[in-house]
Amino acid sequence: MINLGLAIASFLLAAISIVTVIITLLQNKKMIENSTRPYITVMYETITRPAELCRYIVLKNFGQTAAKITAMECTGDTNEAFLTQFENVVGLTLAPSQRLLYFYGGPNTESVDVVSFKYSYQAGRKIYHEDVTLQLIAGASVRRSGRTTPDTTSAAYALQEIVERMI
Repeated sequence: MINLGLAIASFLLAAISIVTVIITLLQNKKMIENSTRPYITVMYETITRPAELCRYIVLKNFGQTAAKITAMECTGDTNEAFLTQFENVVGLTLAPSQRLLYFYGGPNTESVDVVSFKYSYQAGRKIYHEDVTLQLIAGASVRRSGRTTPDTTSAAYALQEIVERMI
């Protein structure tokens, strides 16, 4: 009778151990996938060039794996010139940390532009879907004041752009 009890206890402990190992392996698989998957997002950036502020829509892969964009839909307050250049993004592959800048226009002082993006991208056999809505801030026209020579102005703008890209 004691042997039967020990056998049942051993079987239960072995079954619990197997279930625990399977759960741990599934969690590890999810953690590895989340740490290595691509994270493509659409952002809004302003870049100051000499005497003007330019607005860009940025597409960037923050993940650790390359991904191919399989679908992209853009709706909202957009202009034809932007849509023409942005429609070619489907089929592109973004490497990790790669970003693409799409010129959206100069400063907007009239109203808030609202642009929505619905897109999907693929890495391996996994397909990811994202929805992003951007509010492009009105009155983003910020001009620099003060006097500088042309040589220091271009260097200052170049350094500012480098710092913005590092952030």
